[in-house]
Amino acid sequence: LLSGYGLVVNLNGTGGGIIPTDIASSMERQMQLNGIGQGADFDQGPLVDPSTGRPLTASALLQSEDVAVVLVQAVIPRGSPRGRNFDVFVNAINATSLEGGLLWTTPLNLGPPSTFGGPQTQIIGEAYGPIFINPFAEPGLDPSQDSGALFRSSGRILEGGTITAPLAAQLAMDTPSHARVQRLEQSIRSRFPETRFDEGPAARGVDDVTINLLIPTEYRENPEEFLSLVEHLQVDNRFAPEYGRRYVAALREDPRLAGRVSWLLRSLGDPGIPFARELYNERDGRLRLAGLRAGAKLGDPLVEDGLLAFATNPRSRERLEAIRLLGEADTGPQTDAALRELAASGELVVRTAAYESLAQRSEIAHTNRLISASSSLGAGAALNRREAELRASLAFPADPVRGVSRRLVAGKFVLDVVPFGDPMIYVVQQGRPRIVIFGEDARIAKPTVIDTWSDRFMMIADRADDPIRLLYRDYRTGQMALDPDAPDGLAELADYLARRSAPEFDAPGLDLSYSETVGVLHAIAEAQGSRLAFATEEDRLIAAVTSFGTDAGNRRRPEIDAASEPPPDLPTNPREPRRPRVVPLNTPPAAAR
Repeated sequence: LLSGYGLVVNLNGTGGGIIPTDIASSMERQMQLNGIGQGADFDQGPLVDPSTGRPLTASALLQSEDVAVVLVQAVIPRGSPRGRNFDVFVNAINATSLEGGLLWTTPLNLGPPSTFGGPQTQIIGEAYGPIFINPFAEPGLDPSQDSGALFRSSGRILEGGTITAPLAAQLAMDTPSHARVQRLEQSIRSRFPETRFDEGPAARGVDDVTINLLIPTEYRENPEEFLSLVEHLQVDNRFAPEYGRRYVAALREDPRLAGRVSWLLRSLGDPGIPFARELYNERDGRLRLAGLRAGAKLGDPLVEDGLLAFATNPRSRERLEAIRLLGEADTGPQTDAALRELAASGELVVRTAAYESLAQRSEIAHTNRLISASSSLGAGAALNRREAELRASLAFPADPVRGVSRRLVAGKFVLDVVPFGDPMIYVVQQGRPRIVIFGEDARIAKPTVIDTWSDRFMMIADRADDPIRLLYRDYRTGQMALDPDAPDGLAELADYLARRSAPEFDAPGLDLSYSETVGVLHAIAEAQGSRLAFATEEDRLIAAVTSFGTDAGNRRRPEIDAASEPPPDLPTNPREPRRPRVVPLNTPPAAAR
C-alpha cells in the first residue's frame, strides 16, 4: 500500500472546503518547501490571486474553491522496479467534486497515510495527472442537485503513479550458508542471464544469508512472475532433465499438483520444454493445461493445437485462460484466425478476452517490425526493445493477419478498432486509458436522437440518409459548438470528441476529457438500444486499496507488513491467472443474448 496527501487544481468551484488541522498543516509545510507562497515568480494559474496578480500563500491556496486536498492511494505488487507505472485512487478531503481536476506531483509513502509529526515511512513513488471520475455522471452538474455526487468526490489516475525508489527484493536463507548462497546466485543468473537492457545481474549474493534480486527488464511489467519463478528454482539447476522427469512423474501421480508443476517446469527454462510437451496429449485436462501453460510461457510453438482446443471449446472451464495464453504464445496465423472468430462471438467475456490476446499479439508483431526497420537505418537510429515496446503500446496499424488497429487520441487515451462481429463499445478502467470499438461497420444507426447532460449535448438525424447534427455547450465556458455534419462512425466520433479544435489543426473537435468521452459514448449506446452494446472492465483498484481496510491504520511497521503479500483481489499474483471481468451496461445485441 502506498499513500500520501496531494493537491488537485483546475476545479470548477467545487473545492476549498474545511480541511482537518493536521492535514492542512502538513500540506502547508509541503507547499512552502516547494516554494509556494514564498514570493516565487508565477504569472498565471492557480498559484496567482486573479484580483491582485500576486502569488497566493500556501494557506490561501488551500482555501481556493478551485483547489482541493485529496488522499492518494495505490497498491503495487512486490518487487516493482524503478519506473514502473501503476493506477492510483484519489479521494477528496475538502471538495464536493473532482471533475476536471489535475493532481499535482504527490510523493507516495509506504503504508497508510501519515501527517507531519506522525510516523514517516519511505517514499516509494509519486503520482501525477488528470483525474478520471465516474464517466456516467453529468459533467458540471451542481453536486447539491446530483444524487451521484458521492462518486464525483473520488476518482483514479490511470497509470498516474511511478515507482521512484523501489524496495529491494531479497532472498533470505533459513540457514546461513555461503556455499548455498553462491549456488543459488549461480542458478538464478543461469536461468535469467543479464542482457544489455538490464541494470545488472538478476542475483547478487550479499553475505551468507541474503541474495539481492534485480528484476530483469523482461519482467518489469510483471515482477511477481519473476519472483515466483525464482521461488521455484532449484538450488543447483545443473540437473534440469532429472528434475523435469521427477516433476512430470509427480504430476501424473497427483493431478492436484498441476499449478505448482507448471511453475516448476517454467523455472527450468528451455530444458523444461521437452517435459512440458509430454503433457500436451494427456487425457486429464488438468495435466494438459499444466504442460501447455508452461510451454506457452517458455515460447514453445507446439502449444498451438492444444490451446486452441481449449479456447474453442465452449464447455471448457479453462477456456479464458487458454485464450489469454494464446496472446503470449509464439504461434502462427492459425491462432490469429481463431482469435478473430472468438472476437466476433456472442459471449461477452470470450469476445473481450480474444480481443485482448489479439491486441497483445499485434503489439508484439509491431514491436518486432519497429526494431527491424530501425536496425536497417544504422546503429545510431536503432531502437532498443523497451523503446519499441512503448511505441507499439501506443499505436499499431491493422494488418491482414490480426486486423486490430490502435492509435493515440489527443494524448488522452488509446483507441482500438476490432472490426469483427456486432457493434460494441468496450471501456478499460485499469492501466492505460483505452476505448475499444468492436464491429465490422460500427456506426450510429439513423434516424436517431441522442440527448444527454441536460440538453447540453445533442446529436440528431431525422432520416437514415441525413447527416448527424451535433450541439454541445461547454459547462465551464458556456461556449456553444454546432456541427451540421458530425461523424457517425464510432471510432471517428471518439476521436472527434476528444480532439482539441484549434487553428493549427485542420480537423475540428470538442476537447472532451477521457471521462466525458466515455460518458457520451455510453449515452449513444443507451439511445441505440439493442443495436449497440456497451461494456466496461470491472474496477479492481478500489477493491485492492480497500482490502488493506481497517487493520491498515494499526500496523506499526507498514514498510514491512503492507508489502508482505498482495491483497486478495489484486491481479498481480501469477499463480492465479487473470480472468477478464466485464460488466455489460446495456442490452447486448440479439446475437449476444
